[in-house]
Amino acid sequence: MQQAVLWKNPISPPATRDEVEQIEKELGFKFPQDFLICAMKNHGANTSQFRVVCLDVPRSLDFLLSLRIGTEIFTPLQAIEKSISLLPGLVPFATASDEGWWCFDYRKAPDNPSIAFWDRALSHNPLKAVIPVARSFTEMCELMHCYEGEALN
Repeated sequence: MQQAVLWKNPISPPATRDEVEQIEKELGFKFPQDFLICAMKNHGANTSQFRVVCLDVPRSLDFLLSLRIGTEIFTPLQAIEKSISLLPGLVPFATASDEGWWCFDYRKAPDNPSIAFWDRALSHNPLKAVIPVARSFTEMCELMHCYEGEALN
């Protein structure tokens, strides 16, 4: 049975629309509405034991990136700056331990990005590092499963 994703320890207070618009303006992309509904109140939150399987490997979704500049959690802008081999059009929205980033992939549909996992271990070949995951943030959340008893890295 599918469990609802539990978002733990979000940054308080929730992000404002003005803060989101500032980041979107700097990125040159608009975040999808389904993501904003979740992320504005849960930015910086972690998902405890929830993972998504990519290429037969369960990958953690550790923290949603912050939608507020100046917190201890990276914003999507800071994640892009840190990841020099990230392809243009990929916008990180969450961390995956030291494995990589969960990203919106705006390359084919700038108004309706899909979800991809960017695998840091494959970053020497940027095209292979991008693993398609879902058509939307909502679909990715539906793919998340709880792996109880496993400690996240």
